[in-house]
Amino acid sequence: MKKVKTFIIMSTFCILSMNAQELVSNSGAYFSNSSGSLTWSVGEAVIATISDGTDTLTQGFHQSRFSFTDISESQLDGISVSVFPNPTADQFSIEITSNDLEGFSYTLLDQHGKSLGNKEITDKVTDVDMLNHPAATYFVSVYKDGISVKTIQIIKNY
Repeated sequence: MKKVKTFIIMSTFCILSMNAQELVSNSGAYFSNSSGSLTWSVGEAVIATISDGTDTLTQGFHQSRFSFTDISESQLDGISVSVFPNPTADQFSIEITSNDLEGFSYTLLDQHGKSLGNKEITDKVTDVDMLNHPAATYFVSVYKDGISVKTIQIIKNY
């Protein structure tokens, strides 16, 4: 009888000590495709992010892989750059709002920073073909007379 009680107590202790991480939140979801995955939650009770400029530490109930994209904005007045659609499957367009389109160009970079090509921009809307590139993350940098106007992360699906 003593062995049975000991077994029951040990079994109960083992069961109670096996907890998975749990999250109490209002909402959340998970999305995944061949390019990567995205998870998020809304309404976490306790979270914090601390950064010293080099390293970032996040803590809270919901931890997932994340990526920061440095988006640089233009210091030049009167210039607006937008890229659409993003994500894309076959091409994206760069739209520039400026009175003077002279001196504009773009460079397409892979996720490692390798240049995949550059081209002069001569129209307010320029289409960039992505059919020959695999599904991945890319960056497009737009320049005016060699000065960076904006850098945008592009996701290519499929």
